[in-house]
Amino acid sequence: MKTISSVVEQYIKSKPFLLSSLSQEIINLTSLARIMIPE
Repeated sequence: MKTISSVVEQYIKSKPFLLSSLSQEIINLTSLARIMIPE
C-alpha cells in the first residue's frame, strides 16, 4: 500500500528541481500540492 509521503517522495525524486526549490524556500508544500493535483 502506498502512503501519501512515499508518493510525494517519489514525485520529488522524479523532478529534482522541486527539491532544490523547496530547500531554498522558493516554493512551499502547499504550492507543491497544487502542482501535484493535476497529475
